[in-house]
Amino acid sequence: MSAEGQRIQPLPNDEWDDDIVSLVTQQWTPGQKPPENYQPPNLFTTLARNRELFRTWSAFGYEVFNGPLTDRDRELIILRVAWRLQCRFEWANHEGFGINCGLTDKEFRFVFEGPESEGIGEYDKLLLTVVEEFHHDGHITDATWDALSQHFDTEQLVYIPALIGEYTLVAYMANALRIRPDDVMPQLDSARKRLTPSG
Repeated sequence: MSAEGQRIQPLPNDEWDDDIVSLVTQQWTPGQKPPENYQPPNLFTTLARNRELFRTWSAFGYEVFNGPLTDRDRELIILRVAWRLQCRFEWANHEGFGINCGLTDKEFRFVFEGPESEGIGEYDKLLLTVVEEFHHDGHITDATWDALSQHFDTEQLVYIPALIGEYTLVAYMANALRIRPDDVMPQLDSARKRLTPSG
């Protein structure tokens, strides 16, 4: 995509050394290799402007992405963070993950409308409520924590705040730097029109 509008331009390919190549071409799915003619995400090539921060963040991001929740639960949470913060880059990179994990159009509407969405089940309502509470005041209420404890073990309970925090950070960085997805990727505005009856 064109980098027009970004506040910091991605690091040009001709300025990549071997270390940067390794960082920007890393794959976050274990065992996955970059396809031929792979173009790294704009986020990666922009954060390459701060090499050590990128290195530290990407190591943490890899661990969070491959954490102990199901892929479906992880993506439901990430997509709600992306929608709530109106992060076009994050949405573009995770709508497809959500679809691949089995999220239906109805469940995408839950993402848009939040935990009070009509017809939402108690389990999905709980996952979206955690995002809402964090984004409201940075805390989880006792009632929500007790409900989470009925579904998740200790490792997962430690992980859930880290997941929300990681993808909130990604949204903050992408929004602040105005990192935009490629035009062929899912777009936040068109997703709402496509997946909600009211448009």
